[in-house]
Amino acid sequence: MITQSQRVCDKCNGQGKLNVKNSKCNMCAGRGLINEKKEIRIELKRGMKHGEKIIFKGEGNQEIDLDEYGDLIIIIKCKPHNVFTKKNNDLYIKKKIFLTEALCGSKIIINHLDDRELFIEYSGIINPGERFIIKNEGMPKAEPGEFGDL
Repeated sequence: MITQSQRVCDKCNGQGKLNVKNSKCNMCAGRGLINEKKEIRIELKRGMKHGEKIIFKGEGNQEIDLDEYGDLIIIIKCKPHNVFTKKNNDLYIKKKIFLTEALCGSKIIINHLDDRELFIEYSGIINPGERFIIKNEGMPKAEPGEFGDL
């Protein structure tokens, strides 16, 4: 990620003018601040949730009269998936089946997010709105080796 921040001008020390009377600093155009582009590496951790914040201390803008830099705050925004919906670390999928499959049983194939195929085999009658839970096939949790359900 590339970020843009402000820092005090080195040439005029944030005054906006050079030693010569009424001459503006060319580096900062008299504002006392210059824009600086910086590359920042963001490490996304397992189990991060929508709205979670990543804070980089001292990587934000600087005011002329202050010696401290502000913080850069990144807010995680998760895009919705066209097949799966996510609630906490659990994944949900709606699957339409034929009446014959609901009455006589069948095998359902689910293409998971990591391109694996999950096979659900059931026999007997399935009622409308009935749910099946596949343990540990959801999103990873913060603890290594732990997953939500599908």
